Amino acid sequence: MPNTSVHLPEALLASLDRIAADRGTSRNRLIEESCQRAADG
Repeated sequence: MPNTSVHLPEALLASLDRIAADRGTSRNRLIEESCQRAADG
């Protein structure tokens, strides 16, 4: 799978980490799923 790099504010990363932990998943997986939903939507 190709890699990409994005720059996100610290506060957003902290929020993503909390959501990922609550869901028992990784930050990467959370972002991937969110992007997929946006692309499908």
